[in-house]
Amino acid sequence: MGLFRKKSAENKPDPGAPTVLTAVAISSDVIAQQRRPFTAAELAPLVTHSARSWGSDARIYLIISDALRSDGYSDEWEFHVLFPMLRAEGTWKLGPSEDGASSILSTRVAPVPEPGTTEYLMAQISQQLVIDLNEAWDLRIRMIAALPEKFVDSPAVAAALERAEPMAFAFGPIRLKARTLPTGEAVWEWASNDVLHVPFGLTSDVDEPAISPA
Repeated sequence: MGLFRKKSAENKPDPGAPTVLTAVAISSDVIAQQRRPFTAAELAPLVTHSARSWGSDARIYLIISDALRSDGYSDEWEFHVLFPMLRAEGTWKLGPSEDGASSILSTRVAPVPEPGTTEYLMAQISQQLVIDLNEAWDLRIRMIAALPEKFVDSPAVAAALERAEPMAFAFGPIRLKARTLPTGEAVWEWASNDVLHVPFGLTSDVDEPAISPA
């Protein structure tokens, strides 16, 4: 599958660029000339490659789809990424092009705090707020772990959910989220009347992953 550059509001930093991002960068790539859905594992290598062009320490920590179909495919995905050394956060979003014909992977990478926000403006005049923001960032980096690079793909997760809840997809696509629990376990999470978890990392039984209530 080829990547085709569509547009870029800002170029990605070259090796000689500052180690701290100072402005928001936005870009988008056509990843399918004809719009189509993807599984999470199909999209992950594209996101990982793109994110690591910003920093080798890129940390994907959250994956979300608000439109997961019963076959485990979706044409809407979000990958959230932390950049500890760059002191930035990024979001990679899969969605349709403006004319609906193609699939676009859009990227937004922003420094923390983001320019123009209240925190950023206040930090210009308050040294104490700068200290507080630095401590909050360091805590965030310590607390938020990267999701495993190899994981149970969304079709297997959808099948597991349907086995546990036969009516899971009765009313159409669902919201599925991958995150790390406070216990340190990485899971796929579906919240309906109950919250169900499917292990995120690969196991010896990937065709029928275990499922558990939260």
